[in-house]
Amino acid sequence: MLADDFPLALQVEVSSACNLDCFMCQRRSWVSGEEGLMPLSLFRKLEGSLCEAERVILYGIGEPLMNSDIVEMVAFARRVMGKGGEISLSTNGVLLTPKLAGMLVDAGLTSLYVSLDSLNEEKLKKIRRGIDYVGALENLKFLLKKFGSDVEVGLEYVVMRENLGELPEFVAEAAGMDANHIFVSHIVPYFEEAASQAVYTTVSEEAIEAGKELLGRGWRVIVEAARFFVSLGYVGSIMESSEVELLSEAWRKAEAMGVELNVPLLLSGEVDVNLLEAVKKTFSETERVAREHGVKITLPPVSFSVKGRSCPYVEKKTAVIRWDGMVAPCQEYLHDHQLYVNKHSKTFKAHLFGDIKKSSLKEIWGSGEYTEFRKKIEALPETVPWCGNCPYSTLKCWFVDGNELDCYGNSPSCSECIYSTGMAKCNI
Repeated sequence: MLADDFPLALQVEVSSACNLDCFMCQRRSWVSGEEGLMPLSLFRKLEGSLCEAERVILYGIGEPLMNSDIVEMVAFARRVMGKGGEISLSTNGVLLTPKLAGMLVDAGLTSLYVSLDSLNEEKLKKIRRGIDYVGALENLKFLLKKFGSDVEVGLEYVVMRENLGELPEFVAEAAGMDANHIFVSHIVPYFEEAASQAVYTTVSEEAIEAGKELLGRGWRVIVEAARFFVSLGYVGSIMESSEVELLSEAWRKAEAMGVELNVPLLLSGEVDVNLLEAVKKTFSETERVAREHGVKITLPPVSFSVKGRSCPYVEKKTAVIRWDGMVAPCQEYLHDHQLYVNKHSKTFKAHLFGDIKKSSLKEIWGSGEYTEFRKKIEALPETVPWCGNCPYSTLKCWFVDGNELDCYGNSPSCSECIYSTGMAKCNI
């Protein structure tokens, strides 16, 4: 390890417990997972890394304000990091009382994000199950009015079919409340019901271009292909088939582009070009509204290049620390959970590199296993396959049952990571 090789950002899960039951939350898919709160004494063990870090992010798979030591954690991080360090926190806003907001700002918080996916009470209660709509909104308005000029106050919005259409209006209303930043991400589907809300596809833009003539044509293309080859192999005659020619041409284009072709997804109608066009128009209008109101907006892409995949945690040199002190390479590797992607469910197991109760974070970061993992992920398009373009993933090949091994031999595997495409975004 080089002398200056250390994480520049720390994401600390100060709580894996939560006071809500959000529709799309990973916690609802946990295979196993003990809820817990990070003790202040354990947080203080990060002192050696905090003094070298540029940024600390206080959230994980839970509500950070459930930790009664949260103000002291912010204050401790500020003392160690000095005036220049960034300290950020993300919350659902329910527990963010005016008193607590003031204490967090006084302790040294530099940015605070509130998760809010709609300003329609009925719709928000459907998404953020258990939320006190009036209380959360009043807390947000107070925060913006009282502290909006002292700290960056932003809103996090998970875009899905349920709320896509209201995004431009949401941005306008948020700007009217003097929000500094609206941070938008596509949904990560941890179960099939959530996948039905996605407004994107896991098929890359190269594969869509190659297979666009196949979109939504159904399995008759496969049936015709089977009949064609049976006729050729067993009868000796060649049937004329426009369907087979379409399939052959799509494969030729994909090969020329250097990508695979997930024919089952293309044929099934899962790649909805009309929906993608609607998303594109909505995002364009949202950007216009944001410019008009002078508010910062971060939007995910509508499509992605398979060759442009990257890991935000590796790019930003970010380490993630679970509430019990275990260290993971990213938020998705913190807990065992289910993931529903490419029309199949998989068990996504936690992958942990060490324990800050036993070793310093710098020692864990510099360990051979963690270093090799980051090195591999730095070249992700070349070293990690993308299952969204592969027909075998949708047909449930044995590699996609879990994340422990992929067809390139990687263990663990990031071959179906929505974050690597940029569609899901990490606010780190």
